[in-house]
Amino acid sequence: MVKLAFGSFGDSFSVGSLKAYLAEFIATLLFVFAGVGSAIAYGKLTADAALDPAGLVAVAVAHAFALFVGVSIAANISGGHLNPAVTFGLAVGGNITILTAIFYWIAQCFGSIVACLLLQFVTNGLSVPAHGVVSGMTAVEGMVMEIVITFALVYTVYATAADPKKGSLGTIAPIAIGFIVGANILAAGPFSGGSMNPARSFGPAVVSGNLSGNWIYWVGPLIGGGLAGLIYGDIFIGSYSSVPDDQLGCRGCCKRITGSIYVCFGCDFYLNRSCAELPGEIRDFFHPCPLLLTILDYEYICNACFKTDSGLSNRCKRCAFDMHVESTQRATIETEELLQHFTHWHLLKLLAPNNHLEVGCAICNKLCFASAFDSFAYGCQDCNFFVHQSCMINIPRQIIHFFHPSCPLVLLTDVLCQYEGCDEASSGLAFRCGKCKFQLDVKCALLPTVESKMPIRFNIHPTSIHQHSMKARNLTLKFDAKHVENMAY
Repeated sequence: MVKLAFGSFGDSFSVGSLKAYLAEFIATLLFVFAGVGSAIAYGKLTADAALDPAGLVAVAVAHAFALFVGVSIAANISGGHLNPAVTFGLAVGGNITILTAIFYWIAQCFGSIVACLLLQFVTNGLSVPAHGVVSGMTAVEGMVMEIVITFALVYTVYATAADPKKGSLGTIAPIAIGFIVGANILAAGPFSGGSMNPARSFGPAVVSGNLSGNWIYWVGPLIGGGLAGLIYGDIFIGSYSSVPDDQLGCRGCCKRITGSIYVCFGCDFYLNRSCAELPGEIRDFFHPCPLLLTILDYEYICNACFKTDSGLSNRCKRCAFDMHVESTQRATIETEELLQHFTHWHLLKLLAPNNHLEVGCAICNKLCFASAFDSFAYGCQDCNFFVHQSCMINIPRQIIHFFHPSCPLVLLTDVLCQYEGCDEASSGLAFRCGKCKFQLDVKCALLPTVESKMPIRFNIHPTSIHQHSMKARNLTLKFDAKHVENMAY
């Protein structure tokens, strides 16, 4: 069954669609310039002699190479059609809407006309050869020839580029498409001209002023392309067992697809419109680096709310930091008594010194309220997370630490894990180098240090370890806020 869909003006005039039209215009212009240019060059070299076998091969090879390049450079933007017959065949199979296909046709034909005008200009007015049926062959015979060879072309496009099961075969699609065009020109060139492409024939016909018989190169290729789309798209691809539409999942949010979607049929890849149109890069108060929108094929833990998620993540690769989309879209709140701060995901409530809470600061490890005269603190009682107001204001987002001097360490909220400094498992705040997978919890990272080039005498026990002065050596130290162990001097 034909899968033609009209489409909507909103989708056909989206930024992505406009880019696709421009890509089709440029790629078709380059293809026609090389293809028609090869025919003009042959006529120039042979003083407009009749086409001989060598000339036929030269023209066929030029078209094959040019189409290979044209499809390759446009494939990632527009699909690399370069041909109204290919566009129509894909529309019959439901791969593109009719409305978008019409704009593809306009871009392709305009590109062909501009290419021929450029050729006429740069060759100082040499005539542009137009397609025509050879003498002794009827228009119907020429049309049938075009139907057959265009069917072969569009069938190849389906098999190598549009088939969801193509797999690695898709990487050679531009080569296969170029080869079939070159082969068909060798077979049909002496008879119908071997067009297979209404735009390729329309541009030279308009510029040369010879539109008689041009209908053959519209009717024949469109019938051939439509038949290929109907047979391969409906009989073969349509017979594949597929997941019902109501069970298809968005690769971004992992929810059921609804409403307008973006789809790559070749990869069986679907995105809800809300996911596809998210910004590619954002900045969030919770992390100092830019976050890039990424699709992860595995489960990850959001470094903001600690929930497990998969699919879309706003990721900082350098810091190995992930935030799922819902976290980045949460509105920020700040009042006199409530504060949202990068040290904790939940809102922090202002606590007075006289509230009798005996809790430690998550940054400095000291009691938040040792006396009624202490400064204010903020806390999240649900998570047992508390910080001095002064610590929260002064804590750096990024440090250079002598344990890891080659890279900066960025402050992150972290789940329960092991830290290199004290070799203890804790949760909360950590300074991390995602590149080196090195991290220190906040209490170790912010311990005061003394720098001196003089020998240091150091006691870590009531009795001296060694009677002589010792020089510091660059070895891994393990320590925490209360004691120092395994030191080397």
